[in-house]
Amino acid sequence: MSLLDIINAEIAALDSLVPVPAEPFGYGTDLSCVSDLTPDMREVDPNSPQAIGESVVRFLTTERDSIPDAPGRGRNIYRLLNRPLSADDIIAEQSGISSEVLLDDRIDSATVDLTVVGRGSISIVIRITPVDPTLGGFDLVLAVTDGETLFTLLNAGAT
Repeated sequence: MSLLDIINAEIAALDSLVPVPAEPFGYGTDLSCVSDLTPDMREVDPNSPQAIGESVVRFLTTERDSIPDAPGRGRNIYRLLNRPLSADDIIAEQSGISSEVLLDDRIDSATVDLTVVGRGSISIVIRITPVDPTLGGFDLVLAVTDGETLFTLLNAGAT
C-alpha cells in the first residue's frame, strides 16, 4: 500500500462536518485559478462562465484520478502533444474531452473541436451550454502547448 493509498483511506474515513448540499447544489465562492491562484486571491462566482471555464481547464490538464476528492476525473490533454493524431484519434479525443466536461453538473451540453496546430501545439474550442439558462452559452478556447494552456472565454452569455 502506497503512502497515497494510506492518505486516501484516512480521508475517506473522516466524518464530514458540512452536510452534502441538496439540489440546487450551490458552490459558495471560489478562488480564481487555473494552474495557480491569482496574486490577489481574487474570488469569482462559482456559477459564472469564468469559474466554469477555469474548472474545465483544471480537469482537462490534470491526470485522471490524481485529485483525491474527485475520483474518475481528469483528462491530461498534454499527452496529446508531440505525437501523431489520426482523424480517428481526434474524433475519439473530442468525445473524451466532451465526456470529461459533462461531468461538471453546472454544464448541460458541450461540443468540442480539436485541431492540431503544429508539433507541440493544439487548439481546443469547447462550446458550453450551462444548466443555468441565464448564463447563455459560451466558447472556451484553449491553446495548448508544451509550456502551458492559455484560455479565453469568447461570447460569454451569448446564445
